[in-house]
Amino acid sequence: MRLKYVVEEECLVKDYVLKLNLSKRMLKKIKNRNGFYINGESAKNFFPLKKGDVLELEFFEKMNDEYEESDIDLNIVYEDEYMIIIDKQNNIASQPSNMHLKDNVLSMAKSYFKKKGIDNNIHLVNRLDFATSGLLIISKSSMFHYLLSKVKIEKRYICEVEGFLEKESDIIETYIDRYKAPNIKRFVSDKGKLAITEYKVIKRKENSSYVEVLLHTGRCHQIRLHMAYLNCPIIGDKLYGNALEDDNDVILHLHAYKLSFVHPITEEFIEIESACKW
Repeated sequence: MRLKYVVEEECLVKDYVLKLNLSKRMLKKIKNRNGFYINGESAKNFFPLKKGDVLELEFFEKMNDEYEESDIDLNIVYEDEYMIIIDKQNNIASQPSNMHLKDNVLSMAKSYFKKKGIDNNIHLVNRLDFATSGLLIISKSSMFHYLLSKVKIEKRYICEVEGFLEKESDIIETYIDRYKAPNIKRFVSDKGKLAITEYKVIKRKENSSYVEVLLHTGRCHQIRLHMAYLNCPIIGDKLYGNALEDDNDVILHLHAYKLSFVHPITEEFIEIESACKW
């Protein structure tokens, strides 16, 4: 994987890369593997750069062989040389587990990477619950994953909740704690991790409401727990709502429908939307 930059001023390679917000550990690895290139030619970190030169940084990593490949196709809605954005369906895990050896995003992405000849490791930039559908970013390298971690990514969700929220819009701010394993549920507590959820009711039906949600923190089960905390659990929620655990046909009405951020390499504003299926 190579990151490309068009140089805007004269300086040495080592001075230019210090301005790129890369970690010292990454830069050391690139330097030790002779991973600097100027206009396609190998270069040392003390080589001079001129305005208009193309500087490439090559980062070396290998595919993780600890999990299996999957024959489930990724639903790709955006791709460039640095990342993929997929529209994950309901009831697909983000990561492998004993219960989801192949029906998970990492295994699906591993199969896709191999077909495309991408030998880098796979990095999930954001994660969605097994039951939640919607937009998920996959970085094609740890270096780009690191750069994305320095960028503000706005994540918006849409959900359908039972009944009617007391306020048309509000910000919920609580602490979230978790029960002891193997219980995966969380609960609102006076300790734990701070969770901030902003919501706005966008449509009311006879017995339910459509709600847009903006996350200010990214705690596990945050939206599901906060809606249940307001006595309006999400329709289809088996953990915090009224859906039956053994009902295999039920779909959680929670969808990550919008991502927006500034691309850390191209500086392009990226905004992707996805319609929910319910």
